[in-house]
Amino acid sequence: MIQTIVRLHEPISYRDYLTLQATLRSERRELLLICEHPPTITAGVKFKTSSLRLDRQSLETRGIEFFEIGRGGDVTAHEPGQVIFYPHIDLKQRGISIAHFFEQLLESTSDALEAVFNIQASTRKDAPGLYVPTGEKIASIGVQFKSFFTSHGIAINVTNDLTTFQGIDPCGDPDLKLTSVSLLRGKPVSKGRFVDYLLNRFMKTL
Repeated sequence: MIQTIVRLHEPISYRDYLTLQATLRSERRELLLICEHPPTITAGVKFKTSSLRLDRQSLETRGIEFFEIGRGGDVTAHEPGQVIFYPHIDLKQRGISIAHFFEQLLESTSDALEAVFNIQASTRKDAPGLYVPTGEKIASIGVQFKSFFTSHGIAINVTNDLTTFQGIDPCGDPDLKLTSVSLLRGKPVSKGRFVDYLLNRFMKTL
């Protein structure tokens, strides 16, 4: 069982998160973190400069931070209203494969969306993440596995307005459309029960 679960109620800067996850990895200290970030764009190991619709100076002018990081994938965006779930897990100690971890993180999120919001979301073979039946992406996943210790994780669009995504081609795909729980439900929603379900569902896989 994971001993430490942290739910932050104020956005944490992405720079502060990078510092935290580096410490957790160096100490191989497990932590489940639920948080939000201020407007931020992150670029993974498959980053293409063409995936940015705005140059970095324009992003800075709009108050959007930019980071190139070690997780998988191309570009994604973070902003208040997302539920960001960062599981820091020692896969070697637990005897869990990378494939199983990745699969269960997606399945836990999909189950939580359906159980709490009655939203069906599934994976695609050609692009990581979760997608609703009409094709829009509702959750972005990017995990770093270093010495079989995980960092980064999954970001679910719950009440965010998707403004920060306007600065990128999400996942490098200019045709990809995004959605959120509040858009699909057509009314304000609460994140609390969703977070509870997601954490409980994911911990069962460990």
